[in-house]
Amino acid sequence: MLAAAPPDSTPAGGFTPSGAPLFSPRTNSWLYRLLFHHVGAFVSTGYARTLEIGDFYPAEGLQTQLLVEQFARDWAEQLARPEGPSLWMALSKGTAPVFYFTALLHFIGVGCQFASPLLLQQILAGISSGASKASVLVYVGYLAMVNVCYSIAFSHERILLATLALRMRNKLMTAVYRKTLRLSSGAMEKESSGRIVTLLSNDCQKLQDFFPQIHEVWASPLLVGASLWLIYDVLSWAAFVGLAVILVSSVLTGKIGGKLFGFRKQLVTLADKRINLLSEVLGAMKTIKLYAYEPQFRKRITAIRDKARHVRLAA
Repeated sequence: MLAAAPPDSTPAGGFTPSGAPLFSPRTNSWLYRLLFHHVGAFVSTGYARTLEIGDFYPAEGLQTQLLVEQFARDWAEQLARPEGPSLWMALSKGTAPVFYFTALLHFIGVGCQFASPLLLQQILAGISSGASKASVLVYVGYLAMVNVCYSIAFSHERILLATLALRMRNKLMTAVYRKTLRLSSGAMEKESSGRIVTLLSNDCQKLQDFFPQIHEVWASPLLVGASLWLIYDVLSWAAFVGLAVILVSSVLTGKIGGKLFGFRKQLVTLADKRINLLSEVLGAMKTIKLYAYEPQFRKRITAIRDKARHVRLAA
């Protein structure tokens, strides 16, 4: 990280003379943005004094009003399609450039990961064979450059994917919320409030949690193939023993994952029932107190909790 400006020279309120936020990436050169220099200045100033509202710059493209307008426009286009609307197409519209750019960064990071052991092997071979000091230092310099490139590519990939995931999660939460407001009384009777809360809290969050690892879907076979080739170069046919262990463990992991998914589905169903029952209790608290229905509702809530406890123990 490049050194940050002295805290005493920080303008009041965290703004530059031009009126832009002091720690915004747009106030720095491309080199500073590449190395996240604004983060270093932000942390340094936060260590020296209490941060103020003006110190925080708005994240570009994450404003709620902007996302609502974008999703409304994209969803209207999907409704006009003859083959029917697609929620995924409405959510992912305009994300292709970021997706392909982060895929390139991920590929660079994977290449750097495999280049490090190869360079280290060359360094050890040069030392053991008595090669000149200059030739060994060249490989050492290459190794340092590879590690720096990996750190930069990995950091930018993660922050871009995290921003993209946050955009899609907010759009999906907006879609669920707008749909809930438009449901009729008959439709609201069919949908429990617990299910709606689960959609807004858990399911939308799962989409955000998945995106940072989305490139592992296509990169994992490449990683396995390249790793197997490197191991085969050292161990010969014995490398296939490790491959067999990986395949067997993958099958077992898949079966265990299926079981855990079934348990998770049962827990979500029980959570929906419990939240729906608690909402009913809170909504009719006066009536329940008047007719002394507390034991009956307590028994129903306890029964649902006991079922959920048994499912967790079985998992």
